[in-house]
Amino acid sequence: MLTRNFLPTTSSRRTDGKIFHDITVAGKACVLKRILAREEFQVDELIHRVFAHTDLANRMRNEKADIDFVRRNTTFPVPEVLFYLDESDGVYLGSERVQGIRMDKIEDEQAKATAIEQLNSFTRELAKLRSPTIRGFPRVPCFPLAIKKNRPRTVTQQWARNDQEGYPLCHGDLHEGNVIVDPDTMRAKAVLNWDHCGFYPAEVDAPRCQKGRRWVVQPDGTCNDHYEEYERAANQKLADLLIFNVE
Repeated sequence: MLTRNFLPTTSSRRTDGKIFHDITVAGKACVLKRILAREEFQVDELIHRVFAHTDLANRMRNEKADIDFVRRNTTFPVPEVLFYLDESDGVYLGSERVQGIRMDKIEDEQAKATAIEQLNSFTRELAKLRSPTIRGFPRVPCFPLAIKKNRPRTVTQQWARNDQEGYPLCHGDLHEGNVIVDPDTMRAKAVLNWDHCGFYPAEVDAPRCQKGRRWVVQPDGTCNDHYEEYERAANQKLADLLIFNVE
């Protein structure tokens, strides 16, 4: 069984309470993502301990389940999950390493047109998958980080059902840094980081990113750099739909 003791000591990067390792699984290059152990937190990270072992664990569980769902039901380019462990000391998710270049590293905006058009098609395909309830996989939604006021930590919040049209499936964090493209053809080879994926109102769909990075696409195929407007609209939509809340 894979445990922390058998992980390589050299890490490719460390961020947001997670650590990433480059390893090989069954002859395939793999990126291992895991939650930091409590003893690994630095002093300035202590405040994030509870967050890292609750919200982050749920997000990684959500990511594994929704990757499986998306691979079964769409043509969206999603890295294969090579192994997954949900242990008492943390969650481990190993995905194949896709060769290519991150879209945010490409300076020629015109060269990105092919990938953006392709991603527009993929997001429309995702949006055809619907749920009558706002949810993640299997239940508690792992909203994009911009959803501050309405992001639940438990199942104590419920939102209005939409039995007629349903809520579309959304990636939740579709920015250029999460898209791997072929440098020769400029076609998208993989979309990464599915931990915020879920069935949300269109206003919450996050073809957006953290401040400072470009958005890739919007549901209507246009680009929008007004992050604050998105943040206000998304939070207001969830507030309008909230029908049950336990403080």
